[in-house]
Amino acid sequence: DISKEVSSDDMFLFHVGDMMRAKTTFCRRRRYQFIQDAFTQELPNLPTFLIPGDNDWNDCPDPDLAWEYWEEYFLSFERNFLGVRSFLTSVERQPSRQENLAFVLNGVLIIGLNQVAGLDEVGYEKRLNHNKEWIDEQVDQYESDMNNGSIRLCIIFAHSGKGVRVFRHIAERLSGFPFPTMVFKGDGHSFSASNTIKGVGWDLFKSVQVDAGGKAPPIKVSIRGTTKQALKTPLLKDGEGVKVFWDLVRVDRRGGLYNNNVEEDFADE
Repeated sequence: DISKEVSSDDMFLFHVGDMMRAKTTFCRRRRYQFIQDAFTQELPNLPTFLIPGDNDWNDCPDPDLAWEYWEEYFLSFERNFLGVRSFLTSVERQPSRQENLAFVLNGVLIIGLNQVAGLDEVGYEKRLNHNKEWIDEQVDQYESDMNNGSIRLCIIFAHSGKGVRVFRHIAERLSGFPFPTMVFKGDGHSFSASNTIKGVGWDLFKSVQVDAGGKAPPIKVSIRGTTKQALKTPLLKDGEGVKVFWDLVRVDRRGGLYNNNVEEDFADE
């Protein structure tokens, strides 16, 4: 269980958005404050990253006000934990879209995108363009590391699978490298895993959609280390709801309410 005792140097929590239900909370300020307090006070040793979901922002009764609250309480949320993990100082933010983030940890490139569907019609296309530009910036910055094996995995967090041209662009920029890429998203609110996202995929690609927070505990993702001992130790497929990809990434659904067995859920889209 995630608790105040978490101490692993590389462990963090990444929330893929929809931290509230817009229709029932009405996106009031106190809800954002409550969520901020829940993460920082109840889990003070677990650095947390947040990206927006439509229920946190553009499905709210007043999207502009909701975005003001989102920026006030959630933007650069990991900075609440700067004294907990040294790698947090290396997190980069896109100048034109501060909610987009990236960092490298133990050879894993982590990218967070504001990939929200919903009612944001005016800024939607501009936001997708920013996301493509952020992917470009990361590939351009780390291209030599991607080619020489220093980058061994890319994980992208994006709330929604909509905006397929962003995922096509991800495929264009990343599919030629020798490491896998995974996308974790949350908009569908029920667990699934696939070799594609909206028809986009390649041999070294997986997409995982997480359950709604009220249905199941967080997914636990473990990535093989680089020490001699880690390289010798298998990532065991040791129970229901566990899947290992490429002998590198272990996804543990950690229980919850599911309708299908694990092999059916880890299937092609």
